[in-house]
Amino acid sequence: MATLVIKSVPKQLHEYVRKSARENRRSQNQELIIILERVFFGEKVKKTSFSKSLFAQRKLLPGYAMLEKKGALVPRKGDKDITDLITEDRF
Repeated sequence: MATLVIKSVPKQLHEYVRKSARENRRSQNQELIIILERVFFGEKVKKTSFSKSLFAQRKLLPGYAMLEKKGALVPRKGDKDITDLITEDRF
């Protein structure tokens, strides 16, 4: 994977990227990759943090992607939400 270094970024632009990354719960690097994808590939990439952007697709391991495709990672009926399990464990 290639590395891109951007120097002398105007302060206002840097603040915009930081704010946008924070709002979307992404790192600045992830945010910039998604912004570049939108510029070069159009609005195919949604603004949500769960979008199947090129960045996200590149991060999926083949085994995980296969399980996801088979539906093996979908919660079963009666399964508890992880936040409920964590709450129960704390008390």
